[in-house]
Amino acid sequence: CSEEMEERSEGKGQENLEGKGQEGTSDEKMKLLQKSGVVFKVYKDVLSSLKDKPRKVIVTGPFAALGVSIISPAVDMCVAPAVLTCQQAASIIAERLSINPSHVRGVAVWGGTRGRETVLDLSSVVVHSYKRSAITGPEWFSRPLRECVFEGEWLNAELPQLVEQR
Repeated sequence: CSEEMEERSEGKGQENLEGKGQEGTSDEKMKLLQKSGVVFKVYKDVLSSLKDKPRKVIVTGPFAALGVSIISPAVDMCVAPAVLTCQQAASIIAERLSINPSHVRGVAVWGGTRGRETVLDLSSVVVHSYKRSAITGPEWFSRPLRECVFEGEWLNAELPQLVEQR
């Protein structure tokens, strides 16, 4: 499938979108947005041709919302992760535990990227380098979040509100 996508996208203005952040003029951003739209349309065409197979797609990158809006009619399921919201939740948890935010891993957000429709999934969150515990280990050793934060009310009620406010 990826080989077919590469063949179809050749000559369609596909370029690496990573690193194209806030810098650049609005004309450059508009051109990049248009090129991204063309690439997503190519992906949509290829995915549409695979009707006999289940098609589930995760879109990431600077124009993920655009990709989801273009690709979703052609597939069974299309999602884009709310990376910023996950990072915000991890930083709030890290602040509570007095550790580095990079030591909180596995935060997932389901639903939209803003507002009340988001749901934090903390079931797979692990904490590395947590020294306030009776059990510690090397850098690769981790503990489930619920073993580090004993206040269920804070996790279930206050944490989602704090993430929503950020």
